[in-house]
Amino acid sequence: MRLRSWLSLLLIGLFIVCPVAVPATELQRSGFWGSLEAGIGSVRSQLPQSDGEHERLYLGFTGGYSLNPHLLLGVELSGWNIQSGNLHDPSQGEGIMQLLGIARLYPSEQGGYFLKIGGGYLDHWNNRPNETRRQEGWELCLGGGYDIALTTRFAMTPFINFSFGKAGNEDNRIITFGVGMTIQ
Repeated sequence: MRLRSWLSLLLIGLFIVCPVAVPATELQRSGFWGSLEAGIGSVRSQLPQSDGEHERLYLGFTGGYSLNPHLLLGVELSGWNIQSGNLHDPSQGEGIMQLLGIARLYPSEQGGYFLKIGGGYLDHWNNRPNETRRQEGWELCLGGGYDIALTTRFAMTPFINFSFGKAGNEDNRIITFGVGMTIQ
């Protein structure tokens, strides 16, 4: 079974079991908040002459302000590593980075489920010689997750996001599964 399938099963299990096991009523959503997120993304890039799909490491930093217990606004800086850089070979290295304005919408004041929407800047960079080094464009993101309260201000947050956008002549479609550590 592929890694993405195992991660899907794990996250579905967390979404089903954790709300029953740990009530989110104790988590306070007020003031400034932040989250460090890590996971895996299925990155699909389509160029006019070719396309490819790869599972890649995801890392993100998110933070902002809680307008009320139902609405958190913020900024997200995140990305996917497509090819690791190499100090001995400067032609190696490629990745996708996004800088988004986001909103987390919580239907219930006591519940931990949320919907995420966002949009903003997309940057696909690479170090390959004789190619465009950087393609810039736009990105939209839709997703959801669940805050599992560990204390009144600290939560573990499993999530799933779907991102799509265009950088230069390249279309990107990315599904990301991950877990964040959230401070509110």
